[in-house]
Parts: sequence; C-alpha cells; structure tokens
Amino acid sequence: MHLFGFRGDRDEEKREEMITVSARMSDQYILTLDDLNSVSKEEMEKILYEIQRRYGRGNGEVIPDRTLAIEEALRRSGEKDWVVITGKGEESYQQEYHYPAPTDSETVFYLEKSTTRR
Repeated sequence: MHLFGFRGDRDEEKREEMITVSARMSDQYILTLDDLNSVSKEEMEKILYEIQRRYGRGNGEVIPDRTLAIEEALRRSGEKDWVVITGKGEESYQQEYHYPAPTDSETVFYLEKSTTRR
C-alpha cells in the first residue's frame, strides 16, 4: 500500500507520473491531502479525484483527510504487508485533520496506541 499526496502550488507536472508509477508498483494506493499552500481544500480534492480517475489504473482511491487515509491504510494491511507513506516525512501538518496528531509518524503512533486499547 502506498499513501501519498500532492502539495498545492507545487510540481503539477510530476503528478501524472507519480500516480502512474504508484499505481503500477503498488497493490493499492491512497491519494490524500498534503500541504495545501494557497490552493483551497475543495480545489485540491477535485484535482486528486481527477488525477486518480485519469491515471490510477483502478487500484486506488482518494481519502482527503490524511489521518483517516493513514488509518485506512493500516486497517487494510496484513501481517506481512508494507504500508509506505511518502511526502511529508516529519514535517508538521499545515491543516487540521480528524485525529489530533501533528505529523504522519505521530498519527501512526496515535492509531497504534488507540487500537491496542480496544
């Protein structure tokens, strides 16, 4: 599973290639939001859905909320599966998401911690 997004106002010419490679190399992918910069959330979601429809090869989906996308990727993964989250690294999120975590790694930690309590 590959989880990634596109930053608003950045590298628009790379987006087709990024999703084409991810769709070819991954069993599944999830497109999600990254930093919006000056692009509205609604416009970026529209872009994600359009790119996914045109180049996604049918083995992925769009989940705009990055923390919910991470949760879904982890939920779908099996014991020997890999979940690769690319893009943000340790950068803090610029916008707020469903879960109260400021980075991808802290979102994973939060989700793992809350899952073990159930």
